[in-house]
Amino acid sequence: MTYELEDKEGGKLKGAIQNNQKILQEKNFKTIGEMMYESYYQKPRFGITGQMDNVRNKNQKDKDGKKSIVDYKRCIGRSELRAELEMLLNTQKELGSAYITDNFKKIILGNQNANNKIGQEGIVFFQRPLKSFEDKIGKCQFFKDSNRACKFSPSAEEFVAVTKIINTLLNISNKTGIIWENKQEIIEQILQEASNKKLTYKHLRKILELPQSFAFKDLDYSKADKSENVAFLEFKATYQLKKANSHLSQIKQDKIAEILGEEKDWARIESKLKKESFTTQEIDNIKQANLKFSKHINLSLKALYQILPIMKEGKRYDEAVAILQEKNIFPKTTSQKTNLLPPLKDIAKEDSYFDISNPVVNRALSEFRKVINAIIEKYGAVHFCNIELTREVGKKYAERDKEAKQQKENQIINQEALNVLRSYGLSENAKNILKCKLWILQGEQCLYSGDKITQEHLRDEASLDIDHFFPLSRSLDNSQGNKILCFKRENAQKGNKTPYEYLADNTDKWEKYITRVFATRFDKYKKQRLISKNFKDRNIGDRAEFLARNLVDTGYIVRVVSCYIDKYLEFLPLEGRKRRVRIVSGSLTSALRAYWGISTKDREHHIHHAQDAIIIACINDSTIQKYSQYLKEKELGYKDSRHKANSLNQADCVTKLALRYPIEDFKNKIADSIAKIFVSHASSHKITGALHQETIRKRESYYKSFGGEEGVKKAIAFGKVREVNGGLVDNGEMVRVDVFRGKKGFYAVPIYTFDFALGKLPNKAIVQKGKGEVLKDWIEMDENYEFCFSLFKNDYVKIQTKEMQNPVIAVYTTTGTATASMSFIHHSRFAFASEDEKSFFKDVDKKEDKMLFSRTNCGIQGLVVFEKVQVSPLGEIKVCKPSKRQEIALKRHKK
Repeated sequence: MTYELEDKEGGKLKGAIQNNQKILQEKNFKTIGEMMYESYYQKPRFGITGQMDNVRNKNQKDKDGKKSIVDYKRCIGRSELRAELEMLLNTQKELGSAYITDNFKKIILGNQNANNKIGQEGIVFFQRPLKSFEDKIGKCQFFKDSNRACKFSPSAEEFVAVTKIINTLLNISNKTGIIWENKQEIIEQILQEASNKKLTYKHLRKILELPQSFAFKDLDYSKADKSENVAFLEFKATYQLKKANSHLSQIKQDKIAEILGEEKDWARIESKLKKESFTTQEIDNIKQANLKFSKHINLSLKALYQILPIMKEGKRYDEAVAILQEKNIFPKTTSQKTNLLPPLKDIAKEDSYFDISNPVVNRALSEFRKVINAIIEKYGAVHFCNIELTREVGKKYAERDKEAKQQKENQIINQEALNVLRSYGLSENAKNILKCKLWILQGEQCLYSGDKITQEHLRDEASLDIDHFFPLSRSLDNSQGNKILCFKRENAQKGNKTPYEYLADNTDKWEKYITRVFATRFDKYKKQRLISKNFKDRNIGDRAEFLARNLVDTGYIVRVVSCYIDKYLEFLPLEGRKRRVRIVSGSLTSALRAYWGISTKDREHHIHHAQDAIIIACINDSTIQKYSQYLKEKELGYKDSRHKANSLNQADCVTKLALRYPIEDFKNKIADSIAKIFVSHASSHKITGALHQETIRKRESYYKSFGGEEGVKKAIAFGKVREVNGGLVDNGEMVRVDVFRGKKGFYAVPIYTFDFALGKLPNKAIVQKGKGEVLKDWIEMDENYEFCFSLFKNDYVKIQTKEMQNPVIAVYTTTGTATASMSFIHHSRFAFASEDEKSFFKDVDKKEDKMLFSRTNCGIQGLVVFEKVQVSPLGEIKVCKPSKRQEIALKRHKK
């Protein structure tokens, strides 16, 4: 038994298996395939007209196309699969197959009398137990001989809870001046109240006797109708463990969590529990609870048992650590800092916090290390480091994909708004763009009245208002997420009310309003806010603090980077500054870019990253404080003035004076700097992807491409197509291309994933085929040709055609076997540094009438200069030294 699947998912899976067992028996299907075809193939999706149900077991979208639904209904039980396989083997034996002997059937299907598990279950149905995770768990930062505690152990949950309580009490004291003399009693009371699984913010307010005007910093009161019903503390795992065995002590429960965090196979779990002297009944209770524990915190249980009593007295974590170090219970930390950042793989051996499995995060950190070390090696050690990480770093593919789709949708809507604005002859300004955008998203109607908004209304300045549906003077929220388009008369009647306060007296109007809201193209969050019945007025500074907190990024990847630098990089001494690493969010960078008049980002090229880097380098504590003060002044403008635009303009002017340029002639110096930048791309040497395309075709289907049967034979010999299962397939990825030089110029030998699988280095160079001709013989690269270099995607070359005066640097992208040519892109896609660059990168988007900074189908045979170059992380260029041609083979991993 693999001890892994959660209750709700396990229930769905078992239910689907039982249902399919019933269908097989009741309808007397001969095979599982027959049952699947009749029951599930080409069946309409529930609630969606014109769409068919997915044939495979995988997540499907709901009828609104948004929420993902896990679907197990095509799952089949092992007993049914075993029965069908046995029927097939018996049938083959009856038809005279000499291979199907009784012994063969026992090997395949299993033999209950066998003396090992694989013999009993059979090689087809044998399930290998999951390996232990114990050796993968990191060591405690204070006790190197102890494993880290499972995050779901009661003591770990209590540690997280006490930390949160102490930080919350400090925040409340700072904001209100309230001081608790009996902090230890307060902490114990909160923990006791939360011990029955959870404690809400509403309950916490009652315990602490806080005034109703106080707003918790972690809550956004405009988000939901019952904001303070959100859990402040939650002991989910502790509750589950107590439910299974309520009589056990916390130390015993910690031991259960530790074992469940180490093992996933029930046989091993049971064995370890028995060694710890748990009774048969207690072990059975744990099994029935079906708990799923995996993650770990930085401290061991040994450390938690020392630190928790001190923290329960009201001491912060750092204070408790200092006390234990003073008593020589915790070892005093020694510096591990060096002049350059060490490789992650080296420090991960000692500190499992940096043993990161996410390949995206690993790649980002590896590139980051290369850049920062290159800077230090060239310019020397630094005093401090400001960093901004892109939102994509560290996120899963699904999250990145979702964000990319949202950005694309937003671009489409913005373009739609511009098209409307231009077609109706409106001025191209921010207000009109927003007005047209809201008009499109709202389905061309006023949400409050339901009346249609026509193009005449859009042209008429006196007809429409952009309204803050949560009044600006009460919400202090001037973002697009708080704006809709409505008729002026409706806005005047609504006044300083929320939509609910304005419409709720008339049930029919309110319900029709809700229908109109859900018919819009607004995102789910904005729709929820538009129909919210509960709204709490913001105090001056609340939203400013909320936004200011978001100026410092606190995501997982950010914490890893910050810890990586803090722990392992030696900084130059700097008086008056303890914190050397500041990681800011993109929102502050964007704001400063706007205030300093720096041009907006053009994401089609990479230079904007350098522009941002300069802005980020200029951020200091003073900048953040001034920006935070600006947010508060802006809120005062919202509160005190009915003339919102005037107050905002005044606040902007104050800010621009406070946040003046960090150095003289700042804009021009940025422009001069980025014009000199050479962009460094990371080349890809990975050998991954399919060996060939999936579709198998008849030979005849290639006659037209290669000039008949003779051409097809040549294509097979050259590795242009591959023979698979009696047919032909197109190649998979071209991993690299090897460049040779002969008397007539340069030649390219393409190497595919299929070649790596064969382990045989191809030697035929591409020759261009004329239209309608038989495929020409590719040229064998023998001793008459000199190997020059190999090119992978994103490698750099120095290249010069006969028409050019001087060579240019280009980034290699692909090789075309049909045209015997290569394609390249400009390193920055920003601006040409010379006429030769302009001559070489001559591709043009005729529709958009703009340069593409690329060169496709560039013939290489007649090139004057063609050399591979290496570009450092800082853009320094040097010609690659001659090297031997590398053999090919896929890496074989030991089992």
